[in-house]
Amino acid sequence: MLPSSWLKLLLAEYPYLLFGGASNDEAGDQLEAFWTCYKFVHPEHEAFKKPMNHLRSTLPLAVHGDEGRYLKKGNFMVCTIETLLGNHGPKKDGGESCTCHLDGILARYGNIGQGRTGDASFQALLEKASHQQVNDSGNEFLTKFLLFGMSSLVYKLDKGILHKAFKLVSDDMRALHEHGITVRGYTWFASTLGVKGDMKFHHQLGNLSRSYYNAGTKQEHPMCSHCLAGSPNVLFEDLSDTANWQNTVFVERPWREGCMPELATIPFDPAPEKIFRLDLFHCWKCGLGRDLTGSGVIILSQLGYWDYGDGAERNLPARLQRAHSTFVLWCRANNKSPALHSFSKSLLNYKNAKSFAWFNVKGSDNTLITSWLLFTVKLAVQSHGHKHRALEEALIETLQSAVVVFKILHTHPLWLHRTCAQRAQHHLTVMLRGYKVLAKGSQDLSVVGFGLKPKLHACDHVQRDLRAQIIAGAPRVLNPMCWSCEANESIVGHVSRISRRVNSRTVSTRVLDRICIKVKNLAKKFKQRLRHERTKGAKAKR
Repeated sequence: MLPSSWLKLLLAEYPYLLFGGASNDEAGDQLEAFWTCYKFVHPEHEAFKKPMNHLRSTLPLAVHGDEGRYLKKGNFMVCTIETLLGNHGPKKDGGESCTCHLDGILARYGNIGQGRTGDASFQALLEKASHQQVNDSGNEFLTKFLLFGMSSLVYKLDKGILHKAFKLVSDDMRALHEHGITVRGYTWFASTLGVKGDMKFHHQLGNLSRSYYNAGTKQEHPMCSHCLAGSPNVLFEDLSDTANWQNTVFVERPWREGCMPELATIPFDPAPEKIFRLDLFHCWKCGLGRDLTGSGVIILSQLGYWDYGDGAERNLPARLQRAHSTFVLWCRANNKSPALHSFSKSLLNYKNAKSFAWFNVKGSDNTLITSWLLFTVKLAVQSHGHKHRALEEALIETLQSAVVVFKILHTHPLWLHRTCAQRAQHHLTVMLRGYKVLAKGSQDLSVVGFGLKPKLHACDHVQRDLRAQIIAGAPRVLNPMCWSCEANESIVGHVSRISRRVNSRTVSTRVLDRICIKVKNLAKKFKQRLRHERTKGAKAKR
C-alpha cells in the first residue's frame, strides 16, 4: 500500500490521526506551527523552497523499516510510514510542570534566553507548537501505518526486490512532495523528514560504504555515514569541542558512485545521506547503554561490591547471582517488572577476562539496570566510602546523566523550550564523555570494559545537533525522540507475529488485510472517544 493510499483514506475519514488529534479545520494552524519551528532545525530542507502557504497543507512524514522474526529463523521486513505529530494527549511532567530550570548546571551557560523572537502571530505559532507531542505513545496501529511486509525467503532469493519495493515508496513520496493529492477538493502535500531504523537497516537499504560495518580494529577506516570519522588521523572517539571530524560532516557521499539508494532520491537536502536519522533508542538504550551497564556490573563484581561477609564465594557466577538478587529487591521496592530472570556470563556476553561485557537485554530492562546500578553505587559510597574514587565518581555521574537525559526527552513534548534542550544537551555530553572516562579508568585498573564503539560517535552527532540548534537561536528545539524507533519496534513485533500465523504463500497480502481491519476498528473507537472528549470539554466551558 503506497503512502498516498493511506493519506487519501486518513485525510478523508480520520484526519485527527495525522494532525495531533486536530480536525481538518485546525490542521493548517498545526502544520504552520510545526514548519515555523522546523525551519530553525533544518532550513535547507526542500519543503522550504515552496511558498509559505503550501506549508499549511504539507504533512511532515517519516519512513521506518526494520526486520522482525519470521518462520524457520527467517526475517520479515516491515516498512511503515508515520507523521511526526503525535495524536495522544500531553505527557506527564511535561509542559508547565517541567522543573528543568531548577537544575544548577544551567548556571554555567549564562542567559539562555528565548531565542529568535517575532511578532504576535509568530509567538502564537510557537505557543501552538509547544503543545505538539512526539509520536511515540498511544496505540501503534493508529500512529504507524504499514506499507508492506516481505519475507526474507523472498528477498534473499531475489537480491533486488527489496530495493524495488523501497523504490515504489520513494517514488510515491516524491510525488506527494511535488504534486500532492486532492481529497474532497483540497490539495495536500507531504514532505519526508527522515528515514528511521537501526544501523543495520541503514546499511542494508542505504548502500552505505561507510557504516559501523567498516569500523576497523587494526586499521583505520571511515565508519560514519554522516562524516569521515574513523579515517586516518580522524578519530571517531574524539568527543571534544574541537574534534577534527566536524569539518568532514556531509562533505562526501557514503555510497559508491552510481549506487545512490532509492530512499535518498526523496526530495530532502543537498546532502541526501542526512535523511538516514540517528536513533537514541538503538544507539544508547540498545547500544552503548548496554555496554555501560554490562561493563559496570562486571567491574563492580570484581571489586567485591556484592561480597557479603568473609564466607561469600568469590567466583564470578556467584557474585552475579548476588547482584541479581539485589536488583530483584530494588525492582520490587520500586514496583518494576523486568523481563530478565538472572544475571549470567552469557547474558553479559562475557566469555573471558579479555571480553568487553555488555547486557543482551531489552532497552526497557537496561533502563531499569541503569537506575539500579546508580542506586547501588551511591549507597555503597555513602555506607562504606570509596574503594576506587575516580572510577566510582565517573560511574555515578555517567549513570545519573543517562537517567536524566531520557527522563527529559520522554516526558517533554515534540518541541523543547531552550532551557530544557540545554539541560538535555549538557547531560547527554556528560553521559558520553563520562563513558570515555570510564573506559580509561578500567584500562588503568587493568580490567577490560567499556568498549569504544561506533554508537558512541553516533550519540555524539545527536548532542551536537541539539547544541547547534541552541546556538542558532531556535526558539524551540526539536526533541530527538521523534527519531526514536522504540514505538516502531512494537509494531514490527505485532506485524511479524501475524506473518507467522498466516499462509506463507500469501503472507504479504494476508498481513495487510489483517492490519487494515485492525486499524479500521481502532480508528472508529478513537473517533468516538475524541468526539466524546470534545463534547465533554464544550459542556465544561459552558
